[in-house]
Amino acid sequence: MLEVDSMENPMDPGRSRAFAGRRVAITGASGSLGLALLRAFHGCGASLVALTTRVEPLELSTSDGTPIALEQVTWSCGHEADLRELFSHIDILVINHWVNVHGDRSATGLERHRVHWLSGDHEIGSIPGCWNHLVAVQDPAKAVGSTLLHWTLGGPWFREQRTMGEGLAAEWFAARDDAFRLWD
Repeated sequence: MLEVDSMENPMDPGRSRAFAGRRVAITGASGSLGLALLRAFHGCGASLVALTTRVEPLELSTSDGTPIALEQVTWSCGHEADLRELFSHIDILVINHWVNVHGDRSATGLERHRVHWLSGDHEIGSIPGCWNHLVAVQDPAKAVGSTLLHWTLGGPWFREQRTMGEGLAAEWFAARDDAFRLWD
């Protein structure tokens, strides 16, 4: 059984449930970083999907030996279209598999680590406007209900950008302060 050492971070169990109810898929799940990511998302309440080229069952446990439930999906580069149905039920996809620790820089080695999610641009869909609002680019009135505020020129932490997007910087600071209170 693979064991991930305990690490001090804000995603440890009991400190945050930020991903409760979310289904998170992580590529490269059987590697060191993949295991750490699985454990961290588990600590935040996520349901885990381990994407790996490994065919042996991936068993993950906490530092005290408690098994961590996960769904393991075996896949290989070049066959991403086979994952389409799975991805329709994933909330967050962490692409971690391109870390090439073996240093294989040949054409074959690089191809193994390339992501082939789409067969062409025709497969790219549209993203609802409420998902990602571009501050100082799009109309601030359209930011209402946006899931993500995206400062293309930096962010409200830069003094000169604190007035961009009308009240959006104040909203960002309020959300930041609420997040910091999670650890009080």
